[in-house]
Amino acid sequence: MSKDSIGFLKSKNQSKEEDKPSFADLTLCLLEVIISQLVLKDNILGSAVCKTWREAGLYVRKVDKPPWLMCLPKRGNLFELYDPLQQKMYTLNLPELAKSMICYSRDGWLLRAPTSMVSRRWVS
Repeated sequence: MSKDSIGFLKSKNQSKEEDKPSFADLTLCLLEVIISQLVLKDNILGSAVCKTWREAGLYVRKVDKPPWLMCLPKRGNLFELYDPLQQKMYTLNLPELAKSMICYSRDGWLLRAPTSMVSRRWVS
C-alpha cells in the first residue's frame, strides 16, 4: 500500500467517526430537559462533562425548587435531609454542626454559632 492509500483510509475512517452522533452535540434546550430530571448530585456530576453541560446544569439548578428540610438530631452527628421533590431522605454525618447552634437559614445557607459561644452569651 502506498502512503496515499493509507492517508485515504485514515481520512475515510475519521469521517465515519465524525458522522456518529455524540452527546456533546445535543442542543442546550434538550440538555436542559434531560438535566432537569436529575437529582442534585447527578446534576452536579453531569455539569462536569463539558462547558455546554455545565451551562445547562447551572441554568436548571437555579429554577425554583422546594427547599430541603433538615432534621436536627437529638444526639450524635447524623443529620437527616429530606428532598420533597424526589421524596427521598438523606443522612449526613456532620460533626461540625453537632457542636453548633443554628441561628438562621436563608437560600440554602446556615448561620451557626458554636454552642460554647452561645451558652456564654446567655449566661453572662
